[in-house]
Amino acid sequence: MGSDDRCQMGGCTRGADRTMTFRSHEDIDVCATHYRRNVAIKYGVLVAVSVVLAGLGVGAYWLFV
Repeated sequence: MGSDDRCQMGGCTRGADRTMTFRSHEDIDVCATHYRRNVAIKYGVLVAVSVVLAGLGVGAYWLFV
């Protein structure tokens, strides 16, 4: 982790527990709360996209069959 061992997310003053890698940044030190939040967002978006695609597939099936 970094030299100051603080979470680097938007003014957070907690101590950093983990390091995350983002596409636009190198390694970012984050606290456990921000780590869980970022992982939940990532998997939430993945599930939402899957549900939308499945819904579109079912809608297309009903429309054309």
